[in-house]
Amino acid sequence: MNNQKLFESLSSEIKHSVTNCLNKILEAEIDIFLGQADQSKNKKNGFYEREFAIKGVGCVRLRMPRDRNSNFKSLIIPENEV
Repeated sequence: MNNQKLFESLSSEIKHSVTNCLNKILEAEIDIFLGQADQSKNKKNGFYEREFAIKGVGCVRLRMPRDRNSNFKSLIIPENEV
């Protein structure tokens, strides 16, 4: 395997690992949010996908969780800037 292919393979693995890690953190983040007393009647309401650019990694596709009351805001992933 030449250096270019090795670099591409390694970059792909890193991007995949970062994506999986961030998606797991987002799931934990909404679970913690919905476990708060003031959210006792609120529930998960699926997710939406969005791309998020990370310097040195590139764009990753994340599954951003939603809640029924639309109160959840991630503390680790900033909102889309329009």
